[in-house]
Amino acid sequence: RLRALYPAPHAILQDLRDLPRRKIQAKQGHSPLGCLMIITLWGLLISLGITGYMQGTDRYFGEEWLMDLHHQLADSLMFAVAVHVMAIFALSFWKRKALLRGMLGG
Repeated sequence: RLRALYPAPHAILQDLRDLPRRKIQAKQGHSPLGCLMIITLWGLLISLGITGYMQGTDRYFGEEWLMDLHHQLADSLMFAVAVHVMAIFALSFWKRKALLRGMLGG
């Protein structure tokens, strides 16, 4: 199932072209843009954990550049989560489906 999270570039471009027209493919699972968001969220979360761990090591403790990077990653993660939640509500409205209920309850 993880293989399905790596959408083809042409599928992402098609999704971007269809989005302003609210042409949303009816399919089960994530859209190519949704898959891209999941990869982004995972990448940010893993990077945030790595930079947080590094700050606790003797070698990198107190490094200003690492603290700045960690804060930027945290801000980016919060922004990406906000975009993801707004997209869920927008798509729920456009599709007339309760996407949030499906995410929470399966």
